[in-house]
Amino acid sequence: MMNTLILGDQDLECKCEDLKLEDLTISHLGFKLGDLEKFDMIVYAGNKGQKIIKSRYTKTGKID
Repeated sequence: MMNTLILGDQDLECKCEDLKLEDLTISHLGFKLGDLEKFDMIVYAGNKGQKIIKSRYTKTGKID
């Protein structure tokens, strides 16, 4: 079983209008790092596209 968190634009904590998908990192999320540690995979799916931000099982990066 994989513990996955899927986030959208409302979960970003920055002025991210000019931020490119490639530059989006876990530090741009509106959560404490300690709260995110329990997730095996964190995926952003929003207006910028889709990206695996954190994964214990796959590569991270843009999802085509």
